[in-house]
Amino acid sequence: MTYNAKIGKQEQDQRTYQNASEARRVTQIDSLGNAISVDLTTNALEIVEREHHEIHEGTHFFICDYQSFSNAEVVDFTVVTPNTTEWSHMVFNIEGSGAVSMSIFETAVVDTPGTAVLSYNNNRNSANTTGLTIRIGDTFTDTGTEIYKQSKGANKKVGIVTRNREIILKQNKTYLFRITNETSSANIISWCMEWYEHTNTN
Repeated sequence: MTYNAKIGKQEQDQRTYQNASEARRVTQIDSLGNAISVDLTTNALEIVEREHHEIHEGTHFFICDYQSFSNAEVVDFTVVTPNTTEWSHMVFNIEGSGAVSMSIFETAVVDTPGTAVLSYNNNRNSANTTGLTIRIGDTFTDTGTEIYKQSKGANKKVGIVTRNREIILKQNKTYLFRITNETSSANIISWCMEWYEHTNTN
């Protein structure tokens, strides 16, 4: 039998490299004893953004839709938060073919409830449902305190559009999210309300 010294040397080098890599590899553990993922090529930590993690956990939800608004038409969304410390971290993006504005009111008082709006879990394998109650078309005896308002021209996003500006809704409160067509003609307006529900650990 002929021995190939070159192949033998390659195998030896590979084994030496693997042994050295295993000796250097450290399993990192968080405060709860869970292993922290590390890229095996670079030993860099694998990081998932918070809201992305919430999607994996099945605690991230959304409502996205559009409709044609008539002259100066207004559409109201009512969001009622539960009286728990599992708070909703929300963004609300709106865009119209014409000018559009949005306002958020806190502590609104509902006169007549409208129609429940169905929300969806981003993780379609999860059976979790939102703790929020969301309706469209309520009437109000008091719209509450306006805490946010913004207006934009055609084809520009309005609202809380990035996570670094998210609003954490106060527990046990009724919010009014109002979309208004600021044009005198038809305006196709799309909206996307997205949130995750999280209890602070500290």
